[in-house]
Amino acid sequence: MNTKSLLLIVPIVASIIFAGCSFEDVFSKLATSPEEQGARESYLRDQMLQQKQQKIADMTKEFTNSFQMTKVNESDAIQAVVFYDEGTPTKIAIEAILPNVSPQMYEVWLRNAQAKDSISIGVLQFNQTDDYSLSYEGDIDLNEYSNIILTREANPDTTPETIVMSGTFSPNADSTSNSN
Repeated sequence: MNTKSLLLIVPIVASIIFAGCSFEDVFSKLATSPEEQGARESYLRDQMLQQKQQKIADMTKEFTNSFQMTKVNESDAIQAVVFYDEGTPTKIAIEAILPNVSPQMYEVWLRNAQAKDSISIGVLQFNQTDDYSLSYEGDIDLNEYSNIILTREANPDTTPETIVMSGTFSPNADSTSNSN
């Protein structure tokens, strides 16, 4: 069998063997030692981080404002960037790198300055290893609900549970504006 034939057959055989598997599953099936498994996991994480950085750079061009959320207490959160545009409707997008907490989830809340009222704007969607995102459009006044918190939740509900990260919008402020 010549090289050209092998190049045609290998992808077909691989697709049969690994049908329905994620990249992580494929790499774990190919790994033969803990060191190789660790190297592959590190490679996948590096690839995900590069993709996330590129997505954040692209979103910086799409939105007028952005800021980094900060960790609360001894949270194991890694990074969350909030992008937003004021107006009607208000647009908010979050890109986050967070540890997987399955079967729990991460929920995003807007909170008024007095910390009395909180409104859930949704659950972060798990995209791949440690990669989460959320897009929201609604009629929320960021002057009234100027704080954003990210919580770890057992179930989506009406009460914020364990706060993982927080941040503050600066409506109409030039200090958080991105240069396009």
